[in-house]
Amino acid sequence: MVITKIETITPAMAMELLKKNHNNRPIQRRSVERFKQALTKGTYQLNGDTIRVDEDGNVLDGQNRLTACVECGVSFTTLVCRGLPRSVFSTIDVGVSRTLAHHLETAGIDDASTASKIIRLSVNLDQENPLSIYDMTGDQAVAWAKCRREELKDAVAAGRRLHGDCKFLSPASWATMWMKLRSIEKDRAGHFLDQVATGAGLESGSIRLVLRRALESVYSKLGGQRDSMEKMAMVIKAWNHDREGTTVDRIRFQSRGVRAEKYPRPR
Repeated sequence: MVITKIETITPAMAMELLKKNHNNRPIQRRSVERFKQALTKGTYQLNGDTIRVDEDGNVLDGQNRLTACVECGVSFTTLVCRGLPRSVFSTIDVGVSRTLAHHLETAGIDDASTASKIIRLSVNLDQENPLSIYDMTGDQAVAWAKCRREELKDAVAAGRRLHGDCKFLSPASWATMWMKLRSIEKDRAGHFLDQVATGAGLESGSIRLVLRRALESVYSKLGGQRDSMEKMAMVIKAWNHDREGTTVDRIRFQSRGVRAEKYPRPR
């Protein structure tokens, strides 16, 4: 049974509740300090914000307020909702403060922040129009990550390594390309991305060198401002040429205007 009522939470009660604060988001120190200040100055008011607790006594929402109460030793009065199903956690603050990264971290996914970016980029690539942002729920992101947990972990590491060699793409963009291209031709993809990132052993006229110079040009002009999906389109176009054994003088992707191109698919 779900019961909601006004309660006065003492530091001792807050401490007991926090003992069952499992798999929640990381504590937000700014929020904790803000609540502590309000409690110690006596400016905190009953405003409808709710401490949410599931049917097993786990804190679903309100850990920052509870932590502030314990740390400053001041009681506060608030709404408390007890007996909620655990499944409602993924619906709390959707689109506001519980980002995909928060959901992934709660689910035990390593490097949740980078992983969330990789998942967004990867899922976008699979859409009919990858340049349109696909609205993904936390549950969908967690399911995607769990199906590819080890591969995602390796992709995060590969993305960071490649970014260390070459800043032209973000770690998440490198990682996304690493996953996508390896799914087509594993060994070739690794060598392709390594050469583009390091520039090692690239011969004049090589499509890999053409791509590296194109990415360098975009980076030098716009830094990290150019859309990741557009830069990945350049990588995909070069990859397709590489596998076909063809080359071009330059690689670019036009996403807007009268010359807008259809987004390329890796093959």
